[in-house]
Amino acid sequence: MEYSAYDELMSYFYFEFNLYTVLTVIVILGLTKSIFRYVSARRNQVRSTIGTAEKIGDLSISFIAFIGLVNAMMFQGVLADIPVESGHIWGAKTTPLFVISGVCLVLQLLFLFLSKIEEGSKPSKESN
Repeated sequence: MEYSAYDELMSYFYFEFNLYTVLTVIVILGLTKSIFRYVSARRNQVRSTIGTAEKIGDLSISFIAFIGLVNAMMFQGVLADIPVESGHIWGAKTTPLFVISGVCLVLQLLFLFLSKIEEGSKPSKESN
């Protein structure tokens, strides 16, 4: 059996892959918060006290996590140039995380705008 530094490196790649999974979970949690805020805005007759800055902050955190996954995909592109099967296996595992995070980020942005529109049509708490 021939020693390959690349194969040895890829045998520890699951440490890096765990980080990609955590970044995806962060984006999913941001989407979940946006959905709950939207549903809450639709149910309540009074405008929410959650500020726009907090909503933009949550979106920013999700965006930064997504940028991390974009870098992961760029790294997978570099690994794909090396003709070893283990790099392709990890690439096939990273791509779904990237796609899921991208869809969640777009949905989070959509729910942010929808909740802003929904809250804009309701009276503020001070006027009640």
